[in-house]
Amino acid sequence: MVHHQRTERLVPSSAWFNVRCVTLELLLTLSLLAGAVSLLALSTGNPETIAMVAFASVTVLVTGIAVIRLLDRLESRGVPALE
Repeated sequence: MVHHQRTERLVPSSAWFNVRCVTLELLLTLSLLAGAVSLLALSTGNPETIAMVAFASVTVLVTGIAVIRLLDRLESRGVPALE
């Protein structure tokens, strides 16, 4: 018995590419904003503010990278609910 694998996807590659580009643009914008806020926090000299900005910046970067990796995985394996 021969099994045929479906080659067509419900979500085209161009859609994944567009979503990934928008995510990268948003991540870059948020990173630049976090850099500006961190410089402002450094100028105040308040250690609690500096720590809070650093924690928020790292959280945003880790979350953004995780979303990009998730999008890559969904593109390569497909969306289970749709395919």
